[in-house]
Amino acid sequence: MSESQPSAVLTSEALAAVGTAESGEVVIRRDEFQRWAAAVGDHNPLYFDVEFARAHGHPDVVMPGLFLSPHIGRIPVLDGMRPDGINASPYDELPLPPRRMAGGEEWEFYDHVYPDATIFWRKELAGLEEKQGSAGPLVVMTWVTEYRGVDSLVARHTHRLLALGGPA
Repeated sequence: MSESQPSAVLTSEALAAVGTAESGEVVIRRDEFQRWAAAVGDHNPLYFDVEFARAHGHPDVVMPGLFLSPHIGRIPVLDGMRPDGINASPYDELPLPPRRMAGGEEWEFYDHVYPDATIFWRKELAGLEEKQGSAGPLVVMTWVTEYRGVDSLVARHTHRLLALGGPA
């Protein structure tokens, strides 16, 4: 990511937050990821059928990769949502334009995850970059979350959020 410089929209105080992180761990439960897969309509037999998974080289059923994101995220509560519909966050206190809008995401998967695995995650504010939008300046906020098993990187998620001017 390019080096950002302070400006009227992107202050030194906001830039000082780059590199801050939160982390934790979660135990992956079979029934939780199977309910999630069923709820999102993903009925891949690798997630539900042990014999099918074993026939395809796995020791057990496989966790759907995208199960990681909502599993470690903050559970939205209506009272905790911002007026723009984005879940409230500690980063809301940064001196940035008030409105938020999704700015894209990428996932990279490196290893399979099986029931009862412990996943260690670390989410870092990796960058703030000022850009010029059609309605004025905006800031691209970029987070990178790494998910690790005991001995391997399982996945990397890059998520961008746009901070836009105007009423919240």
